[in-house]
Amino acid sequence: MRNIPPDFWKRYALYNAMSIVPSLVWSSRMACKKEFRDELKKAIMYIKTLIDDHQGFTSAIPQWYHNSVIHEK
Repeated sequence: MRNIPPDFWKRYALYNAMSIVPSLVWSSRMACKKEFRDELKKAIMYIKTLIDDHQGFTSAIPQWYHNSVIHEK
């Protein structure tokens, strides 16, 4: 688990960052439908988690990975 190349994390962070806008657009459009009313709240929680995991996208490696490596030792 520790032999992950740095380029992987850069791409991982980029793909996560790129998913924010489409997630907001989709969930806001779907939120007006009764069966999808909670989608916008879920998307916002997901986005906050992404931002926190990457420390405001100042870190390519997410916090959950750092925590799992620490617990692995």
